[in-house]
Amino acid sequence: PEVDEALDDALTPVVALPSGGRLVIEATAALTAIDVDSGAGRPADANREAVAAVARQIRLRGIGGQITVDFVSGPKGTPFKLAAALKRAVAADPVPTHVFGVTPLGMVELIRERRGPSLAERLCRRVVEPTAEALALAALRRVLAEAEARPGSVLRLVVAPEVAAALIRLDKAVAETERRLGRTLMVRPEPGRCRDDVQIEEVRA
Repeated sequence: PEVDEALDDALTPVVALPSGGRLVIEATAALTAIDVDSGAGRPADANREAVAAVARQIRLRGIGGQITVDFVSGPKGTPFKLAAALKRAVAADPVPTHVFGVTPLGMVELIRERRGPSLAERLCRRVVEPTAEALALAALRRVLAEAEARPGSVLRLVVAPEVAAALIRLDKAVAETERRLGRTLMVRPEPGRCRDDVQIEEVRA
């Protein structure tokens, strides 16, 4: 569940704001567009909360390149005040992020240095083709789910070599899974196995 929640937070296009508003994040080939919707709340509250949320989300998701933020319309000068607030909010980002100002249509424009693919791009090259890392995380979730029915058993994941290699790279996630299992998780790569075919075996002494 914790892994699921973390992935959901980082991949869902809609991010709720405390006052009842939301962010809608949409990536296109040219840029990432972030729309702020106040919902049933006050526009000023949604905009204030969105500043911190935008700074957090672009960092969490590893978004790079051109980004536009369409805040909720407000009194004259609102976009410029929000641009200044966003500039302060992204100042702590370890990846260079520059807020350029307000476009003629009133959107705040910024550019964040691209440091490789975003989280969404790493986990899904295409919607129908999850990466090895995504399949590895799914396998760990399945182990945790099935372990309840096999208390005390040493479990072994049988996976495609590509997924086994991803599990090595995801050593922290594997360690957390083993901590929650209370025992070691074994992994056996099997040449020729389909990428999404995962088998869980009990290892007998």
